[in-house]
Order: sequence, then structure tokens, then C-alpha cells
Amino acid sequence: MRMQRNAEAPGADYLRGPVVRDITQDGKTVRVIAESAGPRGWLLRVIGRRGQVSEWTGYFDSAAEAITTALTAIRYEGIEDFYDDPVFQALENPCKH
Repeated sequence: MRMQRNAEAPGADYLRGPVVRDITQDGKTVRVIAESAGPRGWLLRVIGRRGQVSEWTGYFDSAAEAITTALTAIRYEGIEDFYDDPVFQALENPCKH
């Protein structure tokens, strides 16, 4: 994907287009996406195995800051928290009574 400089705001020097990284730990892969929100900053999402989204509510000053935040969260919380949604796990493995 080609990154483009924003031509909408005079003097704006931020990039448009997402920065995407696939992160794998313990055989599980999630997709980390930092996406420009224009002059407000960068948005951050982590996409899990079935497309569930973990999204940060604040803006980041740069794509690098957003990606670093995601990597730190994955390291400390564990990739499983982002990889698989517990609701889907419960549906796949219902308790048998």
C-alpha cells in the first residue's frame, strides 16, 4: 500500500493509511493496525483470530507510539487476550449438564 501525504490541511505533515503488523506468539497471530485519524493523531486496533477487535479509545501522536503500545499490551496481558474472544470459546465448548 502506498502511503500518501495529506494535502487537505496546509502545512500538515502526517501520513495517511494504516501501518499494519502481524504479531505471533506461542503459535497465535494477531494483526496490529495503527491508522491515521488526520490531525487528531493515530488510532490503534488489534484484530484477533475471528475478527474481534480490541480498540484503544485515545489517539496517539505517531504510528510508532501506537504500535509500541499494542506490543506492550500483548507482552503484559498475553496474546491470548487479543487472539480469541472468550464468548466464542464458550460457544465452541459449552458446558454439558
